[in-house]
Amino acid sequence: SYTKKVVTPNDDGTFTVKLDVEGKEDQTTTQIGANVIVVMDITQSMTNLMPNSTDSRMAAAKRALNTLITTLDPDKNLINFTAVNFGVSQYGATLARDWTTRKSDMTAYVTDLADDPDEYGTNWKAGLQGGVSRVQNAAASTTLSKNETYVLFVTDGNPNCYTDNNGGWHGSTGPNFNQN
Repeated sequence: SYTKKVVTPNDDGTFTVKLDVEGKEDQTTTQIGANVIVVMDITQSMTNLMPNSTDSRMAAAKRALNTLITTLDPDKNLINFTAVNFGVSQYGATLARDWTTRKSDMTAYVTDLADDPDEYGTNWKAGLQGGVSRVQNAAASTTLSKNETYVLFVTDGNPNCYTDNNGGWHGSTGPNFNQN
C-alpha cells in the first residue's frame, strides 16, 4: 500500500491537495439469503370459489405461491423454504416441507397442496404456533440464522376453533368466539 500527498498553495489563500493512493484491491461479497416460511390453511373452506371466479381459494393460493417461488428465483438466489399446514386444532400444525433450497422441492409442495375434507375448522393458533416453531428452528441454525426470515400466513377465514393451553379443543361459530 502506498499513499502520496502533495499540497500546493493557490494564489487566493486556499490549497490544492493531491492524494495518490495505491494498494491491492480486496473485494469480498457476502450473500445473504432469505428464509421463507409458509403457514398454509388446508381446511375444507379452501375448496370454496373465489368471488367472481371459477377458481377455488386453494387454486388462487397455489397460483400465488408459484408466483412467489418464480419471483424469488431460488436457482439464482439463496432461498431457504419450509412450510407448515394447519386446520383442525386437535391435529395442530403439520410440518409439510422441511427446509430446502431446491426450487423443485418448493414447487412440489405447492403441487401437492390440497384441502383436506377432514379439516373442518380454522385454527389460527395451531398455524401460528407451527410458524413460530419454524422461526425458532431458523434462529437456532448457524446457517439459517444469518438470513432474514419472512412468514407468509395463508388463510381464507377467521379462526373458529383452537386448542387451549391444556391441550383441550374448542370450537365455535358464534359471534362471541374468542381464542385465548
